[in-house]
Amino acid sequence: MAKTLTVGTKVLFTHPTSNGGTVRFSARVVKLQGDSVWVEMPERVRAMPFPPIGGKRYGLYKLSDLVVAL
Repeated sequence: MAKTLTVGTKVLFTHPTSNGGTVRFSARVVKLQGDSVWVEMPERVRAMPFPPIGGKRYGLYKLSDLVVAL
């Protein structure tokens, strides 16, 4: 990880779509919790068919799994 994560930092995600493609999007960090990070998914991503994390607004991810958007 090249950049330090803070609240408000954008992180990148790639998620498969129902038609076999993939969608790439960024989401903002809203809370740091030890070696985990709470991320707020954008509304447009939550509205997709078969959205990441079941369409929930917030998701908890391991810090080491995230890629910071430059």
